[in-house]
This record gives sequence, structure tokens and C-alpha cells, in this order.
Amino acid sequence: MTIALTESTSQPLRAYLREVRTTPSEIGKRERFSALLGTLFGSTREVGQYARGAETSLRITTPEKVKRGSADTIYRSAVIEFEKSLNDRLKASGLDCD
Repeated sequence: MTIALTESTSQPLRAYLREVRTTPSEIGKRERFSALLGTLFGSTREVGQYARGAETSLRITTPEKVKRGSADTIYRSAVIEFEKSLNDRLKASGLDCD
């Protein structure tokens, strides 16, 4: 499904970006993103599928070991993680955050 970038779509996107910058928690960011999807796409099957993927347990098998954890959301084949602070995550990984 594609959606054209018009004023009716760009305004909610701008509002989302403005609000998510001041949202302090990962859960708040995830919930705000879910609300954005509902605003942009309405009550579609994809929005429901996105919501069903919240806090999904993962098991990843590597040659060395089996890793277990959870993802904030899995939508189709995409793992979506919402970070409290992306700058903190980038610094921890050794990447430049400027």
C-alpha cells in the first residue's frame, strides 16, 4: 500500500516527528507511531498486523549459540525497535551521532 505525500499526510508526519522528540519512553514512541499509522491508513488490516507484532519474542540461532530476546514490534519481515535515545545507542555502538 502506498500513500501520496500531500498536506493531509505531511501534517500528521510533521506532528509525529515533533511529538516523538519529546516522548521519553520507548513504549510512548511505539504507541505514538501506532497512532500515526491509524491516522495515515485508517482501520486497515496492515495497522492491525503491525499492532499484533508488538513485544514479540525472538530466537535467533547462530553457529556459536542461540540468542533470545524480544523486539518492540515485528511487522511482516521488519524488526522495529524504538529507542529512548538514539544518540545513546549510536554512542554505545561506536558510531558518530553528529
